[in-house]
Amino acid sequence: MKSHSFHFDCGNSSQGHVGFCARVRAETPHEALAILKEALPEELRVEVDDDRIEYLNVYFGSANMTKKDIDMVDENDMDLAQWGEDDGTEKTPVADSP
Repeated sequence: MKSHSFHFDCGNSSQGHVGFCARVRAETPHEALAILKEALPEELRVEVDDDRIEYLNVYFGSANMTKKDIDMVDENDMDLAQWGEDDGTEKTPVADSP
């Protein structure tokens, strides 16, 4: 099966406090979601060059991510129907870290 480039759009910093996007190479939306969930840390410390800021942590809720967060495949708008998959609303569990 051919590998595709799946674009995830999670959150929107124009409307909320935090947002992020990611592009994942996989054969199916389900596989892309699993790869991204496995790769994301629970939290990420951001280094800021300002002594007045003691720390800045960003937290990821990967357990809440679904295939509905995929908005593009190979630079085209996402259509889950073309993959013969469900609407993407199920939440797949995050694999436990070793």
